[in-house]
Amino acid sequence: MHLYDEHWFILVHVDIEALAARILDAIAKVEIALSLGERNIVDDALWAIARAVSDQAKVLRRIPEKMDPALYYKTFRPYIRFFENVFYEATEQRPIADSDGHAPAMVRMNLRGETGAQSSIMPTLVAFMKIPHRPSMLTNHLADMRNYMPAEHRHVIEAVEAMPSIRELADRQAYNAVLDAIADFRAVHYGWAQEYINRWTDDPRGTGGTPYMEWLRQLIEETRAALARPPGLPAAAARLHQPCLTGGELARQGTDEADAGGAHEWLLSKSVTVVTLLVLHRNWLGSSAWYKLGYEDWTDERRLELKLRAK
Repeated sequence: MHLYDEHWFILVHVDIEALAARILDAIAKVEIALSLGERNIVDDALWAIARAVSDQAKVLRRIPEKMDPALYYKTFRPYIRFFENVFYEATEQRPIADSDGHAPAMVRMNLRGETGAQSSIMPTLVAFMKIPHRPSMLTNHLADMRNYMPAEHRHVIEAVEAMPSIRELADRQAYNAVLDAIADFRAVHYGWAQEYINRWTDDPRGTGGTPYMEWLRQLIEETRAALARPPGLPAAAARLHQPCLTGGELARQGTDEADAGGAHEWLLSKSVTVVTLLVLHRNWLGSSAWYKLGYEDWTDERRLELKLRAK
């Protein structure tokens, strides 16, 4: 009856995986360019990757077209959740067999459910861009996800990890465009996790058995923290160059008074008196911090320009 919703969910992911071919092709070109010292090829490849990831985000945004949140949570998600403490009768391997051999050996297993972390796309991009993610249960989980990937995919990730960093060689704008696209993709994923899972349950674990909301937010924050910025630009000011991920927990990055104050001082030192921020609504969490620093209130509902108030 509701089979097409399931088909749609799968088709969206298939399309995203297919678009990854452009990413792999561009990374292969970078590998050749590095051996030749061809900076232009590196920059062109980075722009190609940024466009491909942006196209993937566009596809991901289409999830609601034919996938109802309530239907997903109640009738589809239970079948792709993780399994804990499932006992299997052992056949060839008998690690828990009793000594007399009469009773069948039982093996207890915990298995991850279907999760986007089993895709090799993001791990390949993280390896290519050398995005530093602090060691945590999250990174341990992502490493474990490689055991659920085809061996050929693992080998590709390992080969990309062995490539040298392109951060110093690449044009800053092209490099940041890739990170922006990755963060945007992750932000869309975060939004759907909230809409399709988190709002329906008090269980903090996703289909892979992990505290997904907290970890997805961490991935977004650490991706944006990796942005290449001009010399002397504080991290707080650098974050203002990017669309703010407002709403709930995401809105907290770079929006408290101390953070805004650091960015404010740097902007004034550069004679910047107008700060343009992209937000979802005028009740953005950081508005009060900027207002206290002497900026006018919002001038537009979505693209907001903060102008210094007259003394």
